[in-house]
Amino acid sequence: MDNSQQVATIPMVRIDRNIVHNIDGLFDAFGIGGADMDDNLLRAIIYYLCFNYQQNLFAWTVFDPYDFAEKMGYKDEKKNSMANLRARHPKPQFFDDFKAKARAQGKSEEEAAEELQTYIASGAPTYESTLENALWSLWQKEIIFYHGAKFYNATDREEVVQQHTITKMLIIRSLNITEQRVGKTNQRRTVYHVEMDERFLHSLTKYFIRSNKDTLIKLRRSKLDILYLKLLQYKEGALLSRQPEVTVEKFELLCRWAGIPLLKKDGTEVASKERKRQLIGALNTLNERTDLCFEHRCTAVRRQKFPYTFVITFKLDEEKYEARQTEDKKDLKLLFQEILGRDLRSFWKCKSGNANPLEFNLDTYSRWLYSYEEDDKEKKAIYMLALTKIFGKWQGYASGMFTYESQAQRWLDGLAKRKRVEETFADEVIPKQV
Repeated sequence: MDNSQQVATIPMVRIDRNIVHNIDGLFDAFGIGGADMDDNLLRAIIYYLCFNYQQNLFAWTVFDPYDFAEKMGYKDEKKNSMANLRARHPKPQFFDDFKAKARAQGKSEEEAAEELQTYIASGAPTYESTLENALWSLWQKEIIFYHGAKFYNATDREEVVQQHTITKMLIIRSLNITEQRVGKTNQRRTVYHVEMDERFLHSLTKYFIRSNKDTLIKLRRSKLDILYLKLLQYKEGALLSRQPEVTVEKFELLCRWAGIPLLKKDGTEVASKERKRQLIGALNTLNERTDLCFEHRCTAVRRQKFPYTFVITFKLDEEKYEARQTEDKKDLKLLFQEILGRDLRSFWKCKSGNANPLEFNLDTYSRWLYSYEEDDKEKKAIYMLALTKIFGKWQGYASGMFTYESQAQRWLDGLAKRKRVEETFADEVIPKQV
């Protein structure tokens, strides 16, 4: 294969495993199809929120359309514009929701329409653009986990929703539009303040799949990002179990993941042989354009006349198994640093009484963090809780030398010696069992 066609292996993005597990039916309540909604854009927003969270401090984030377009491949390189994202959506969901709320209050259709026009004339946000319509929908509509989900809460207690139990969740808990001035020209830019669901965020540190952001961008346009993520999920399982071969008996499910329809536009069925040919083509494309590295073949199982069962064999060896173990250990250290940093900053913001979730003064925070006697018990407790969230409820060795409490005390003692808040926490503060 020509190496120039291989998608780069970085940057990586952690995606909620619940999202991947249910991605084929995630937006069934969103009115996908026609002018109603673009599921490609919905997925891109979720990928972006996952990626952005890895570099943010809190559950709140600033959703900058320009940054989103740049990072998620929506920027038109020739025109240097975001015309499609800023264009007015042909059927804004906000309008339907506004009128539905008015009707629920006993108003007629005409009164609801008149009230909407009055609202629009007031200049209040109407979420009319293509991007705003998608953000509004992720705020107002719940995604569906048809295949069940697993959640972790802040105290590390696990809630498991059983297989085949349908559950729902909002991705965005709060959405506000504001304007800010950027650049040397002090140009106005519309941005969105977004608060994400806590269960969604906790999954990004406890229950996630590592994916390649650039791969997702390249495959999303053909909707093969869904098949890519599902195979990535299979590969994760193969690495964990050291069983590289996976059998997928449900042909229809594979076709759905690959975006291969059962019916033509005129309503007639597409021949199974043709759909199989398209599916093989989709698998070959993934092999060529990603680092999944697998072989596939078709076979017939019980009750099948023809070979429509796909066997996926990932190219794994001892070196790859060991490399994965090394990556997992690095992940734990990185996630611990992220959790500790976020929890410390969250505590400090509550202590300072600042109600603005997006306002953060680094100098003031640094002085608080490196002052040994100020809130030392609280800092120590936060450190121990961060260890518990990432590494579990570990009690340490019998001698007591390497308990969570002793690790936290060593970290607390070292705070006064640190000069910069952005320095990476040294490996010595990571629990010895890692």
